[in-house]
Amino acid sequence: MKRSVVRITIIILALLSGLLSGLLAGCLPAASQPSGQTTAPATSQPTAATSGSTSGTTAVATTTGSAAATTSGETAAPTGPIETTVPLDLSYQVLAADETHQVDLNQDSGAESIAYTCTDEYSFNLTLNQSTQRFAGEMFVPDWFFLVNLDTGDSYLDIAIQEQGASDDYQVHFFYYDGNQLIKRGVVPGMICDFLSPTVTIDPFGTGSIQLDSFGGLTALARGNVLHTWFYYEPWAIGADKLLHAIPQDYYPMWSYNWETGEEFPETAVTLKMDLPLLQSPDSTEPFLTAQVGQTAHLVQTDNSEWIQLRTEAGDLGWFQLADHYQVLVSGIEYFGEEVFDGLSFAD
Repeated sequence: MKRSVVRITIIILALLSGLLSGLLAGCLPAASQPSGQTTAPATSQPTAATSGSTSGTTAVATTTGSAAATTSGETAAPTGPIETTVPLDLSYQVLAADETHQVDLNQDSGAESIAYTCTDEYSFNLTLNQSTQRFAGEMFVPDWFFLVNLDTGDSYLDIAIQEQGASDDYQVHFFYYDGNQLIKRGVVPGMICDFLSPTVTIDPFGTGSIQLDSFGGLTALARGNVLHTWFYYEPWAIGADKLLHAIPQDYYPMWSYNWETGEEFPETAVTLKMDLPLLQSPDSTEPFLTAQVGQTAHLVQTDNSEWIQLRTEAGDLGWFQLADHYQVLVSGIEYFGEEVFDGLSFAD
């Protein structure tokens, strides 16, 4: 069986030039908050520590993965500090690795000392006020980490670490400092910036796939879990526990993107390689129509687990079931997705 193989890196970078154009133009809707979340009362935005001027000196912070070890002086902490002057209304800043930065991370009028060092492909060290922690993962961006204000209504500046992953499975680790320790807010799929850009240090926020609403919500470009390689916009928000949570959706649109032409499509076009009986709804028990072999159809939406809605060539809508994430149930028999459809994409 012939499989259409594309590199995820190419897909995502192409998406950034087309699919995200609306977001970069300021069209990002604020993500709804998780159930039970309370909105923090408005406070002044955290500012970088000043050093004899009205410009702040910011620090660096970053982490990824779960801590493998916590030590003081396990590896030599970078010397410094090397201070970086940034505007007081900072919302996003690229910070150099292997340098010590000073920044007030929690608006207590005292600057914290932060440094990020990539030790190898599978771990990095984060030093906060002379205490060093090592975190594990795969393929971290070695030269930079990031300072981001996720919520202008709280007192925290967040540290963000970009992980590339083993198969270009990009994700960003967010941390905040509560006055005693760094706490991981969450791990969000996607890119905080275009880290392949030669001007990454001066690029404005928005060149990556993660978009912020500045009120504790963000939208990530997440990879779908079913049938083939596809992506969707996933809303996240800071909850009452101050951690980032993905906001579950009943169904996720299975849009597609032609990275050669730059065209975006609200559905994914496929060609049937066999007859596919369809149910009127996921609750139905008997098929009510059949998508016929050789016809063009469109994947419309999915619960990202078991059910996918299909639009037939005639425009009728029906549902088919998955036996697992990648196998399609056809009249009680399991088939790989590429046995049922032409037009799927597989990348790993």
